[in-house]
Amino acid sequence: MGEMVGRKTGRNPHKRQFMIDLAHVVIGCAAVAITVFAFFDLDHRMYLFPAVFALAALLNLINGIPRLGGTFRRNPQLKAGIFLVILGVALLAFAAVSAYTLWR
Repeated sequence: MGEMVGRKTGRNPHKRQFMIDLAHVVIGCAAVAITVFAFFDLDHRMYLFPAVFALAALLNLINGIPRLGGTFRRNPQLKAGIFLVILGVALLAFAAVSAYTLWR
């Protein structure tokens, strides 16, 4: 029984939250940079907008998927997770449709 005291489980919630925050910063900066770059010459850079929608979908999925664990009683954030995943899938579909219409 004394052996279990010093053993680590390998799960670090702070590391997971740090990775989510890092993804927010990197993907958010990329989305803003692509959007600003696209608006400088809108006629020739419309092809970048599906990438902006795809990055927004990725951010919603990164936020929603960790909240999906558990049941409604055990996890009060489950409804928010479901909403974010649905919104992420809708944005991903919107990115696919806009890419199809622009590149066809």
